[in-house]
Amino acid sequence: MCKLFDPLTKLAGLGAYAHVAAGPDGRRFIRLTFAGWMRADDARKAQAILIRYERLLLLQLDVPPGDRPRTVQQLVASGKIRVAGGKYRLIK
Repeated sequence: MCKLFDPLTKLAGLGAYAHVAAGPDGRRFIRLTFAGWMRADDARKAQAILIRYERLLLLQLDVPPGDRPRTVQQLVASGKIRVAGGKYRLIK
């Protein structure tokens, strides 16, 4: 069985860390912080991952303060998302 792609883990591997922030209108979004040793091309990769997987990252980071973020495997197992045609789909 192949592993599911976890954007939060990939970002951490690149040296980027995701945090939930709220705009003035109350809309939640992801803000990245970068490690000092991170290369410029890795920063571009991290931004591309953020753009593509922002909704999934919001689901992963939607936990009470002090708790660890959810993994993609946990979200699939709990029925919040599913994989269809190689893409993640939100279950409503």
